[in-house]
Amino acid sequence: MAPTLKNGYKILLLKHITTINQGDIVVFREAYTNNYFIKRVVTLNNANIYVEGDNSVESLDSRHFGSITKNQILGKVLVVLWPPKKLAKPH
Repeated sequence: MAPTLKNGYKILLLKHITTINQGDIVVFREAYTNNYFIKRVVTLNNANIYVEGDNSVESLDSRHFGSITKNQILGKVLVVLWPPKKLAKPH
């Protein structure tokens, strides 16, 4: 599957999130490297959240660094703002 978001896209991020659902696209900091990632939530299991990239062949995600916690999540992607032709809620 092709990535939903590409380098250079501008997004609107909801920082004050109350719920996280399967399929949400989240921005988080990976615990060991402190790198920022944007990935899709695929599974929620109690305190564990598993994320994967849409391009599973090339994605660095929970299959490599394990689950993340809600505390690592900086926000949910609400809408793509740039480029203008991509202005929409990501799906």
